[in-house]
Amino acid sequence: MANKIFCGVDVGGTKILAALVDGRGKVMARKKCPTPQGARPQRIYEEIRNHLSGLFSDNDVTPDELAGIGMGIPGIVMPNQIDILRTPNIQLAGFPLAQRLSKYFGVRVILGNDVNLGLLGEQWLGAGQRCNNIIGLFPGTGVGGGIILDGKLLIGEQGVAGELGHVIIDQSSACMNAGLPGTIEGLASRRAVEREIRAAIEKGEKSVVGEMLGDRTDQIKSKIIAQALAKKDRVVMRVVNDVCKTLGNACISMRHIFNPELIILGGGLIEACGDYILPRVRRRSGANPFLSGIDACRIVPSQLGDDAVILGAVAFLKDSLKTDPALKSKLYPHVTLQRGKILLDELVMHRDFYIRADGKVRQVNGRVEFKNYYQKSTLDAALLTLICRKKTKMLIVAQKDRRIRLTREGRDFLLQNGTEIKILSLEEAFRLYSSWGKRKALFVSHVPAV
Repeated sequence: MANKIFCGVDVGGTKILAALVDGRGKVMARKKCPTPQGARPQRIYEEIRNHLSGLFSDNDVTPDELAGIGMGIPGIVMPNQIDILRTPNIQLAGFPLAQRLSKYFGVRVILGNDVNLGLLGEQWLGAGQRCNNIIGLFPGTGVGGGIILDGKLLIGEQGVAGELGHVIIDQSSACMNAGLPGTIEGLASRRAVEREIRAAIEKGEKSVVGEMLGDRTDQIKSKIIAQALAKKDRVVMRVVNDVCKTLGNACISMRHIFNPELIILGGGLIEACGDYILPRVRRRSGANPFLSGIDACRIVPSQLGDDAVILGAVAFLKDSLKTDPALKSKLYPHVTLQRGKILLDELVMHRDFYIRADGKVRQVNGRVEFKNYYQKSTLDAALLTLICRKKTKMLIVAQKDRRIRLTREGRDFLLQNGTEIKILSLEEAFRLYSSWGKRKALFVSHVPAV
């Protein structure tokens, strides 16, 4: 593994950035292309696939030299590092991106939220080195967030943990964002700054921003805000001061909830205006009397820029491979129930089957070993020996028409091997199989009993 090459990918709403990285975090090559706008998932997948193929080809890298691919996605990714639940700015929700790329390139592919991975990158090689308790707040177009506690990324039950931009900080605010009032994102993002500046100009207040834009309706980008601050524009200073107050209050809240040693502020607004914003945020946060003399939390700017997500994706991948070395080049198949049909990756399964803990799939209909099962709907020790090979920690049984039972010998076998069993409906079983992070086996029985 020491000599392997890792691939880190940052899939954004406007660009796809991919890089080849060695085990120490040295970026060996980069390649960037635009994200297809308004495209369907298949088109985005093809663009990513072709982009990575070009990166590998340009640098004479073969799949055998790759340890795997880690990828940051702008949305919610399940803890299984595969399933994409929601992507507000790009059409990838529900699409089997990791499975398709893994099958195409023959290597393990894992996904994570892009901001979470950016914070991991900062912990590995940026502002968060040698720190184990870190909060990340990244005001840009929106406000991203991430949380590392005791050295581990906090992901949550569905992968939503760390969405700090949606924390409500002023419940009396008339500003709504993503259906919530007074969130950090609604009050401290670049869009929030733009909204307030435009409102002031429309009321007749003078601002150099109006002069810069003229008759254009361009976005008020972070660099324009920085230029206005440099000219001591009163409107912009007032608006950004409110942002500093919001971010300072957010830092106080994060210190009380998580007691971090470090808060990293990043994103486009900080990169452009950090010299103005950071001192004011530090003063606001440091003025909290309750924590005075208790914690020594530092508030610092991010360091890695565009490389944060790709390096974090590599750190994420390395940790995943370390957790279960047997899965270095093998991804568990993706099992779903769609319109009554069972899909294994993209293949419709018409027969019963099981997936071992090493990811290998075996069909069972017609096999002599399963004759007794089809007669009595019982799982005995002989069958469980087949299904639970390769140190299975959890056996998930998905049943449709049968009432499956364990024989006494089968139950004893599971106890002796430390294997937990769950017998569930198809939908419940597939959901658990997707989210279970340890070594697992799945037995699917959906062929009607005769």
